[in-house]
Amino acid sequence: MDFGCGIGREAAALAGEAGRVLGLDLSAGMVAEARRRAGEGSNLAFGQNADGLCPVLGGALDLLIAIDSLPYVVRVDGLDAFLAEAARVLRAGERSFRIGDGTGFHRRRRA
Repeated sequence: MDFGCGIGREAAALAGEAGRVLGLDLSAGMVAEARRRAGEGSNLAFGQNADGLCPVLGGALDLLIAIDSLPYVVRVDGLDAFLAEAARVLRAGERSFRIGDGTGFHRRRRA
């Protein structure tokens, strides 16, 4: 899952190595652009997420990334709630969670 996916760049980069990638963003415009860029028939899905909750079952994800999105978690308890939700949806024992500005992710993907 790409939390705060924007126009879907990171989700698209992961798509070649994942069975399915879900991108979520607060902005309907960003989600629409991510869908347009992904095209039809891909393993990418995008959705608007205004409440900060992930629409997946607990323990359903192998990976959750949040690149350039945490500055938009603006509620007083927003970061705590986000981290709790990430812990809920990530598979126990195989948790992989990445946050950052995206530069390291893109540099690694290009190599």
